[in-house]
Amino acid sequence: MATRTPISTAQAVTQGLAHLAQATMTTGLRAIQDVGAELATAGRRTANGSLTAARDIGDDLAMLGQGVAARWRSLTRPPAKTAGRRRRRRAA
Repeated sequence: MATRTPISTAQAVTQGLAHLAQATMTTGLRAIQDVGAELATAGRRTANGSLTAARDIGDDLAMLGQGVAARWRSLTRPPAKTAGRRRRRRAA
């Protein structure tokens, strides 16, 4: 059975700490990537929601504008001629 020397023990501890640091950094980077992906998804959803809301507001304004234009046209048209009888002139 081989006995460990202080140098081999220190070397094993150093390698263990290096491995631990590498694993910690890898996990941290993956977590940062996940957060970035979630932020991108949230940004896309927000942008799509804003576009949908703007389209809906535009549709509502268009309908309102059509109603106002129709009302305006009905108010500015000359009255329709009535199809009534002509008056007879009295004989003088």
